[in-house]
Amino acid sequence: MSAVLAALYADHNSAVKVRTRLVQDGFPTDRVELTSQQELGQARLVPVAAVSDKLTQYFQQLFPDQGAQVPVEQLQSAVMDGQAVIAVHPRGDVETQRAVEILNQAEPVQIASQDLDKQRFERAAFRDRAEFAEFVGVAAQRVFGETPLVLEHRQIGGDRIAWRVVGGVGHEWLSSAADGSAPRWPARRSA
Repeated sequence: MSAVLAALYADHNSAVKVRTRLVQDGFPTDRVELTSQQELGQARLVPVAAVSDKLTQYFQQLFPDQGAQVPVEQLQSAVMDGQAVIAVHPRGDVETQRAVEILNQAEPVQIASQDLDKQRFERAAFRDRAEFAEFVGVAAQRVFGETPLVLEHRQIGGDRIAWRVVGGVGHEWLSSAADGSAPRWPARRSA
């Protein structure tokens, strides 16, 4: 089952701002979902006609193990009443903590969660430079095999750091914030 955090906000515009903040912070758009009357999001894909039924089935997919269906019914009813939900699918403790911080900054009406303690071990964000460097080194060895590697880094302004793995067939710069947030590959240059 996928770990999820769902935060309920008073209106659609508040939820849009939270979604924007999460994406700007490095959460992939496919792991941040907004559901409101103005924007049904993933609920629109549910193969039933009535919006209320779409919402119920969608929230049941997010919270399948809830026996009394309390979060499902509350979230469905709230969206039908004009409120909005942001669902985030974090990977690992660092992303979970960061998502909770961002969700709470906008003062949600409520937050529900599912399977946060059953997440697979993944590293989409790092606590510090050393942890990130170790990850890049292990990943590079998998790509380049036994080829000698050099891991370089440099400050590129503000809290951004660029990393370069040299070896094998070439090199590539990979940037990460000094605070350990998710790394971002640079934009490809056109030939």
